[in-house]
Amino acid sequence: MILITGGLVFTGGIVGFIFSRNPATLSNGVLFGGALLAFSTISLRVWRQGKSSLPFILGQAVVAAILLWKNMQTFSLTRKVFPTGFYAAMSAAMFCFYSYVVLSGGNPLPKKLKVSATGTS
Repeated sequence: MILITGGLVFTGGIVGFIFSRNPATLSNGVLFGGALLAFSTISLRVWRQGKSSLPFILGQAVVAAILLWKNMQTFSLTRKVFPTGFYAAMSAAMFCFYSYVVLSGGNPLPKKLKVSATGTS
């Protein structure tokens, strides 16, 4: 799920550039989408090793907050529901999800590692 978010932002930047020919759209999509993809990929690898992925989740939350701020600024100027309002809503949903994960203490360990950790005790 988390990898999909970064992929959508990345792809959205490329598709937005194709239709608008605005280099800022491409750079923002690639920059923020690439950052989300990198954070989520590293987070998943660390989590599978049974370590805390909280720093990477915090990184994703920061990127989502920046996207929310930028998209809300754009929406307040254009007042267009699509695409800017949609992007703002998606950014808000991303930020809420990452905030929930951080406030709930991060992702729990994978079930395989929980079973092996309790079996060795």
